[in-house]
Amino acid sequence: MGGKKLQHSGISILWICLALGLFAQTTPAVDIGAEIGNFRLMDEAGKTHTLRTYSGRIVIFVFWSYKCPSALRYTNRIDVLQSKYDKSRIAVVGVSTGDNENAAGIRANKDNLGIDFPVLLDPGGTLAAILDATHIPSVFIIDEKSRLRYRGAIDNDKKIGDGKRIPYAENAVEALLSGRSVAVQEIEAKGCIIQP
Repeated sequence: MGGKKLQHSGISILWICLALGLFAQTTPAVDIGAEIGNFRLMDEAGKTHTLRTYSGRIVIFVFWSYKCPSALRYTNRIDVLQSKYDKSRIAVVGVSTGDNENAAGIRANKDNLGIDFPVLLDPGGTLAAILDATHIPSVFIIDEKSRLRYRGAIDNDKKIGDGKRIPYAENAVEALLSGRSVAVQEIEAKGCIIQP
């Protein structure tokens, strides 16, 4: 009798754990300095991208959304990242994570805003989970050997030209281009929360 109660309790605990997702398979986030795994995502134009697409280049993944006011405020600062560096050495790639945006909407808003970098569609949040992206806008800088070197805020939320602006992302890129280690490797991003 006591054995049956114990077995029943064990089954109940198992069902509770399953309901809470405690045994769910999740993609572990990559630590700073670790190599990120390959991925396969399509952009808003229907082109397939993998990490190997950018082999030998520094990649700046920008989590972006045309529905996020914070991201829209950063459009010109993202443009600077796109235009400042030699495209043969640096690739800026947008990422739209979650399922609340579609390719047609991204294309239309890219045209309106004059954005010319590709935006990857990450509806299942695979890339967001790998990089541990929590907010929009935020950037993740990968070196030529596919290792994560910077994660977080683009800057300290000061406009370009403001003497108090700290350009975290640009500083990280400059360090990598110069063969130096990145001094500030992670700064908490703020903005729109990425929904899991």
